This record gives sequence, C-alpha cells and structure tokens, in this order.
Amino acid sequence: MQTTCLAIVAGSGDLPMKIVEYCKKHHLDFRIIHFEGVELNWLDDLPVLTAKYEKPNSLFASLKEMGCNQVVFAGAEAAKIKSIKV
Repeated sequence: MQTTCLAIVAGSGDLPMKIVEYCKKHHLDFRIIHFEGVELNWLDDLPVLTAKYEKPNSLFASLKEMGCNQVVFAGAEAAKIKSIKV
C-alpha cells in the first residue's frame, strides 16, 4: 500500500499555514513547495522544497522522488513568472 504525502504549494496568507497545522495535528506526511519570489516567513523547521516557476519538470521530478502523490495549491501568489522552460 502506498503511503500518502501531500505537497502544499504555498502562497501568501493564512491558508497554507492552516493546512500545515492540520497535517501536523493528524500526523500526515507533507512537504511545502515554496516558489522563489514568494515571501513566506514561517517555513523554519518544516520540510520545504524551493522551486522555480520557470522549471516545472524539475518540480514534478522532485515531488515524485519524495513520494508526494497529492498536491494542494493554497494562498495568494505574488511572484513574477519570467518564462517557462519545459
């Protein structure tokens, strides 16, 4: 049986933090995806993968390596996307 790992694509605001709190409270495996350019000041001591908008293939490969088989997008985004390279 495959275990569940939730990738939390975190933007600004309270929602990503609330999802992390829920995961911790219920002992759920999770990773936070932090895109460069998005200011998040609450990531200390949490499992974080820093990613670039411009490199989605690298992000998906990393998620697969970490065993993350679920993804949730939470919060607002303020980063600028330069160009996406596939």
